Amino acid sequence: MKIQHTIKRRLPTVLASILLWGSLTTTAFAALLIDTGPGPAAPSSWWSLQSDVTGGSPGSGQWLAASFDLNNDYFITDIAGWMITGGQTGNTFTISVYADGGGVPDPTNLLYSNQATVTGTGQTNWEGYHIGFGNGLPLFAGTYWLGFEVRPGNTYAGGMPSPSVSPLLNEAFNPSGTWLDFDGLDIGVRISGDLLTQVPLPAAAPLFASVIGLMGLAARKRKRQALVLTA
Repeated sequence: MKIQHTIKRRLPTVLASILLWGSLTTTAFAALLIDTGPGPAAPSSWWSLQSDVTGGSPGSGQWLAASFDLNNDYFITDIAGWMITGGQTGNTFTISVYADGGGVPDPTNLLYSNQATVTGTGQTNWEGYHIGFGNGLPLFAGTYWLGFEVRPGNTYAGGMPSPSVSPLLNEAFNPSGTWLDFDGLDIGVRISGDLLTQVPLPAAAPLFASVIGLMGLAARKRKRQALVLTA
């Protein structure tokens, strides 16, 4: 009986420790990794971002991209660009992440792509999407390209004001299906993320369950031992 009493007394403490560990490893800090600052709120000039440049007529539109560097391994959670939003609320565009192609995005190595919807009602706004844990954008330390595109099925037709407060050094544009190096775009970009060492809840849950299972087996084994000792 003494052994069983010890198990019951310690169980809440062990459970509390596991729950605390889980809460620490599942907390998303979402640090701002890249922040150029916004472009002008009432822009007198901007770079056009419109139409399908890969399936439409050559020269009928333009996509924009900026290069960014990561010094650590991160799980990217949020991506946004400073864009013209007046009259564009509800329209869609595409945000893509490419590997570095040597001064331009590598179109053969697309790492992530997703549709975003314009939400701002003013003249300009940060527009993008929240990726969050579990949707697949881990990036190791290195150089990458963030592209703002209007692909087939997208409805946005606007632009990205220039210059931003602290523009990135390397940028590119795509007027007809080919990325071209051009470092004078000075578009506004924001990227947030968490260190890859943080464990999301889906990964922590199995560990939690397995520990509870092992504790249950140990308790049953000790109960049998206690019955033998008191017989």
